[in-house]
Amino acid sequence: MFTRRLTWIAAACAGIAAGAGAQAAPIVYHAVDLQALSANPSDSSGQAISGNGLTAGNSWSAADSQYHAVRNTGGAGPQDLGALGGPAYGSSAYGINNSGTAVGGSSYPRADQNAFATHAVIFDGNTVKDIGAVHGDYSSYGFGINNLGQATGWASNYFDGFGGMRTGAFFYDGSTLHDLGTLGGDYATGRAINDAGTIAGYSKNSNGQQRAFVTQGQQLIDIGTFGGATSYAFGINSQGDVVGGATVASSIEHAFVYRNGQLMDIGFLPGDVNSEARGINDDGWVVGLSGNGATNHGFLFDGNVMNDLASLITSGFDGWTILDITGINDAGQIVGTAIRDNAIHAFRFDLVQDGGTVPEPSTWLLVALGLAGLTLSRSRRALS
Repeated sequence: MFTRRLTWIAAACAGIAAGAGAQAAPIVYHAVDLQALSANPSDSSGQAISGNGLTAGNSWSAADSQYHAVRNTGGAGPQDLGALGGPAYGSSAYGINNSGTAVGGSSYPRADQNAFATHAVIFDGNTVKDIGAVHGDYSSYGFGINNLGQATGWASNYFDGFGGMRTGAFFYDGSTLHDLGTLGGDYATGRAINDAGTIAGYSKNSNGQQRAFVTQGQQLIDIGTFGGATSYAFGINSQGDVVGGATVASSIEHAFVYRNGQLMDIGFLPGDVNSEARGINDDGWVVGLSGNGATNHGFLFDGNVMNDLASLITSGFDGWTILDITGINDAGQIVGTAIRDNAIHAFRFDLVQDGGTVPEPSTWLLVALGLAGLTLSRSRRALS
């Protein structure tokens, strides 16, 4: 994931290296099919990826006639994470951390009536932990979890005097669910949380417009638009950079990176007219979807150029078409969902070659002749 450059220690070697040619290597990915719990229908989705390549999502269980939350290492197939009410109830996972702990939601039977409810839950691979709701037995759902076990999502709080329910974003500190409220409207949800506890998500404001937010402490901060009415945030990295989509004055959505108080438009793929960013890593690589109104394409923005992700996948993906892209980790691994014939599967895309500048063959020859004393250094990609 890093741009690699040769740093010559000896002055003589530096002079020779300066004259040697170099060429840009392409970014190359290999696709890993994460399979599904059942063969017919064969249906799964990839919703999140951890720093060490674990993925989370959901998959159809034919035996239970329900979608269940799953976790996947990319080797042994999906692990069914279960549901609060047992296998006959549904669940899904939308976030996962490096320990393999996932967050999502699960339905369960309500004891006080002949119905079921949905609560935010933590999956550790062995148990399903109900992290509750902010008020009574109203619904909640989890979307993001960090490496400290803190989580975020939404929780319905109360019925107002007009018969409506307010749903606010929440912060889960590992033991208690805290209501973060909204931007003034009746809905908000947290979608991602970094290890500093900073949350990104979206909320309705007092005018009923959906707006992306980032937290400062437990306060929601509206991060604005490109002149339109709405924006959404889906991802955040450890530096606090936020990604999502924001509308321009014509109501078309553009993918953005929000950094140091500035909203930056990263555009869309050639031939497309809209885009939405879903995830960002610590090197500033961004993934998401770009579309033309009829077809969506997965994209990878490397800090300078937006690439059609499908064009970078050279193996393991024959016949598949990307449906959704949802996250990227610091190793450059990407998670998403693809379709082929009647199968819909979660996929992990593993970085094979990171696109850094590589020396021409003549430079390698000089190295082979004994011009040693080099080290590898890493430089973080920056938005242009």
